Amino acid sequence: MSRKDSSCVFDEFIVGTGVVYTSPEFNEILARHERVAFQVIVDQVTGTTPTFTLQQEHSSDQRNWSFKNGTAEILPASISATATTVLSGYELGTNPSHGYVRLRLQLAGTSPQAHVKIWVTGRDLL
Repeated sequence: MSRKDSSCVFDEFIVGTGVVYTSPEFNEILARHERVAFQVIVDQVTGTTPTFTLQQEHSSDQRNWSFKNGTAEILPASISATATTVLSGYELGTNPSHGYVRLRLQLAGTSPQAHVKIWVTGRDLL
């Protein structure tokens, strides 16, 4: 298995509990590889009992999206208001992707806010 891509696909502040997505410019890049690893770096966190969730969605037409897997690649994880939190998740490639993939990001808790950076590394079997 060889590494093919490693890209920073998100580097922004998330404010509140609404769903946030990666930019459409990464939709095709995120769908290139079935085996993908995610590293999420979260800092500058505020709020009460904040958590972070990451889940992939895929689509063939970039209009109609569905969850790629039954569970999130990073389940709701506690994030620290006093230190940098590093989270990891992965996609083993058991479900083929449609032509486009985006990441669904969400904070939870009371009045959460955080700076979130996401690196994605894609791998091929050959």
